[in-house]
Amino acid sequence: MATPTSDSAPPPRRAVGSSLAWVIVLVPIVGMAAEYLTGRDLWLPVIAANVGLCALDAMRLKNAGHSLGIGWIFLIPVYLWKRAKALSQAPSYFYAWLAAFAVSIAAPSFLTPSIDKETACELVTDILRGQDSSAAECKGVTILQDPGTGFVKASALLSDGTERPITIEMRGDSVKVQILPK
Repeated sequence: MATPTSDSAPPPRRAVGSSLAWVIVLVPIVGMAAEYLTGRDLWLPVIAANVGLCALDAMRLKNAGHSLGIGWIFLIPVYLWKRAKALSQAPSYFYAWLAAFAVSIAAPSFLTPSIDKETACELVTDILRGQDSSAAECKGVTILQDPGTGFVKASALLSDGTERPITIEMRGDSVKVQILPK
């Protein structure tokens, strides 16, 4: 007599490479580079890419007979840890993702030129005095909008109590200031 088979039997477990896990590791770094190059905040597309790649990987694992549960794809490092353990692999990509994420958070502050407000204030004074030798001098600069590109909108507080809108552009070590119309 033949043994009955079940259609719901899990497929036999097959080996799965870690190449897609390493692509997941690269997403925070690629996202950071894209943010730097475009000057735009891309955190939502970066998260979507990470979750999407984890979902793709989870489907790949499921087809190979390894089920981690779909819910973990939203917690990228947890997913990578569980993936490594389920496949009896070293969790190297888990640690690499944590490092890549830390770099993507910390690096922009090192890559983006910091605005030299003191030099900008001195330049405002020089510009105003070039137009009128008795003009007020700059006492301080307040950054109003800084997209992280080295070009900002700011306001210069003058010694006569008025404020003037300015733009500041950092080019390497040089500072360029433009006083905007009131």
